[in-house]
Amino acid sequence: MKYRLQQARTVRQDSMGRVYTLFNGDGRNPWILLGTPYWTFPTWQPGRVQLTDDSPMTPCSIAYNVMTNEVLCRFNQDTTTYTLKPVAFAIEGMPFVRLSEKGYPFYYQILYKGDAQLFEGYKRKMTLVRPQPYASRASLIGYFLGLERYYYLKLPNAPMRTFQLNRRSFMQAMGDNVDTRLLPPGDALTVADVVRVLADYDAH
Repeated sequence: MKYRLQQARTVRQDSMGRVYTLFNGDGRNPWILLGTPYWTFPTWQPGRVQLTDDSPMTPCSIAYNVMTNEVLCRFNQDTTTYTLKPVAFAIEGMPFVRLSEKGYPFYYQILYKGDAQLFEGYKRKMTLVRPQPYASRASLIGYFLGLERYYYLKLPNAPMRTFQLNRRSFMQAMGDNVDTRLLPPGDALTVADVVRVLADYDAH
């Protein structure tokens, strides 16, 4: 069984409402993975892309493949799909920026940007199964799993730190830079809770 995730350009929805990704296979007997490797469904969304640090944002239709960390764009009425490595992009107004994680470029959604910065990173995994009939001549070969979300904090003059959305993990990432009176009771936090603390940090 040979296929490449970069070939996963066709994502559809079946009569039961299930999203699936189609691989060409041998052309006559395509392979199906339930779910999508992309950040959104439908795959293509209105967006903008910034190719270099000093270039403006350019409108396009955009698709972000979380599995391969690829950004695909179509410009104007052109149906040609371009695989790009932009420094930043936005999907339906939600901004992403390219940063390096252990030397490997990775895209993060910007949740808060001041002196303190908050990012969210996404990953998606898949699992393969023994091929089984799906529909017509297609074979189901696996599943894309749900989005995994990772939160990152960047304070001035400090390395980027990852944390989970709970009180203990966030306070470890913040060090002594958090007013605990701004945190809700209990251990669980929301993004809004974190943003409130970071806004207070910036205000001082």
